[in-house]
Amino acid sequence: MSCVQFLTYQKVSIRHNDGAAVWTMTGLAIRIAHGMGIDRDGELFKLRPLETELRRRVWHQISLLDLRASEARGTFPTHLSYDTKLPLNINDGDLDPETKLYPEPRVGLTEMSASLVRLEFCEITRRLHKTSSMDDKEKMIKEFSQRLETTYIQYCMEGGPLERWCATFARLIMKRMVLMLFKREKNLSPEIRERLFYTSIDIIDLANQLRKDKYARRWDWLIRTYVSIPLQYFTYLLPQSIPRIPKSLYLSTM
Repeated sequence: MSCVQFLTYQKVSIRHNDGAAVWTMTGLAIRIAHGMGIDRDGELFKLRPLETELRRRVWHQISLLDLRASEARGTFPTHLSYDTKLPLNINDGDLDPETKLYPEPRVGLTEMSASLVRLEFCEITRRLHKTSSMDDKEKMIKEFSQRLETTYIQYCMEGGPLERWCATFARLIMKRMVLMLFKREKNLSPEIRERLFYTSIDIIDLANQLRKDKYARRWDWLIRTYVSIPLQYFTYLLPQSIPRIPKSLYLSTM
């Protein structure tokens, strides 16, 4: 397990410096994880809850990094076959080496919630890649957004800095999924182009909110990785969208 964890940490550390190296190392980590059986859920082998939970966290982190590295390289993510469940929405203190029974997932935010938002985003994105119908994709995104609202965001409304960060980040991810839906589509209608333009503005605004938050600055490296594609859309669609933007909106920024 330590070898796979090492590769995972290495990929995070070089994520912004060498996309090709991350993409290659992801493939290596996937092969090692498959060889160790981490793609199979620990419950099937009657492993202790702590080991099962660690296996889940490592596997789904590798899956997420494979997805992000593929995006950076402009390729489809690796086709993965696995039955490893998502990690539980629990605090680290809910498990120890002697724990014999699996704890019930907590309702509300935990130490895993922010990570689970990203891991669930990865799971739904992989499902979207396997779906051809645009209507089905729109439905899946809508259901995913509702799940984030009811499972995580609603518990952030009266929380502190961590809760505020989690809610804003979850909304950023939901908006970004709309862009990814049309990433490979050609001949977009004017209505779709306008939708993507304003969605890009929303994502950039949410990212700026996070980057201005003193508490969130420690995760600035992560936030930036979700803004590159919106910036590309914004730059590409701006000349075509200016005629439809109220003059007061863009003249006030000049």
